[in-house]
Amino acid sequence: MHSLDYSHPTYLHHTDGGNALLMPENGESRLRIAAVKPGTLDDVQLSNEIAFLSSDDGEVRAGFGLEFFIKTKIFEIPTWIFDNHNHALYFWYEARKMGYIQNGATLVHIDMHSDLWKNEFILSPQASENLEEVWKFTNFFCNVGNYIKPVMQEGLIGEIIRIEGEQDLMREANRILPKNVILNLDLDFFAEELDDIDFEFKKRVILHFAKQAQVITVATSPFFIPGDRAISMLHKVFT
Repeated sequence: MHSLDYSHPTYLHHTDGGNALLMPENGESRLRIAAVKPGTLDDVQLSNEIAFLSSDDGEVRAGFGLEFFIKTKIFEIPTWIFDNHNHALYFWYEARKMGYIQNGATLVHIDMHSDLWKNEFILSPQASENLEEVWKFTNFFCNVGNYIKPVMQEGLIGEIIRIEGEQDLMREANRILPKNVILNLDLDFFAEELDDIDFEFKKRVILHFAKQAQVITVATSPFFIPGDRAISMLHKVFT
């Protein structure tokens, strides 16, 4: 039996929690969780396997994930790149275990969604010290909309700075933060719906916070932005 971690690909079935907001009522579905490997931005590649499913008015839509999740460095800052945004929860706790961040961290959340939905499940401080328990919580008890509040309740995240649109960018563009910062970027911030916001302005603010961060997590967000566009924007922002 495989250990519950990101050392190998794992498949979730439709009876499992996590990684999807709504699953098909009938039939078997498999959602793939990729393995993590060290690499560079060039190693961020799309998979031909489904990582996200949603049912809208009876029509099931699929989002394709990444071949591998990538652990890398941006500006020498530890960075994890993955598809569904709930995986960020695990990598924050891995980063804490490695000493990159401490409890009470400031989360700079740049995303067209708040991801602050209520989660009925709680991650206890004791469980948060065990990365296998964190993996189970991330993938069985969280989805892309409700993974932040449990981390705030547990204590790893203190303050959250939300940037969801142009007014938020303008308000936060020059903020200087103390140490213990996580930049949490969802590449759906570059979806077509937000093309009315100047790209260079978005990039400047993202880099402003990236250079202050101790940890960076980046989601390609299948379903909310086409995968090839997400990867293209990743390169345009950070290369």
